Amino acid sequence: MRFALIAATVLGLAIVPAMAADSTDKGVSQDSAVARIAAKGFSSISGLTKDANGVWHAKAVKSGDSMDVTVDADGKVSAK
Repeated sequence: MRFALIAATVLGLAIVPAMAADSTDKGVSQDSAVARIAAKGFSSISGLTKDANGVWHAKAVKSGDSMDVTVDADGKVSAK
């Protein structure tokens, strides 16, 4: 019984840092970034990368024009 209690405690402590790392991740998920870009009328979304500030960068097409698109950590889509 004592071994089980110690093992459960050690396992529980191992899980806490992993959960904390997930909760501090900056920004929106990749799937969310793609969905937000598409919802703004863009297609052909490519080259999606995320920077250290949690901002997604991609190339996308809207009205026949290729543009650089970003999705910031709060989910706001911008195009240049």
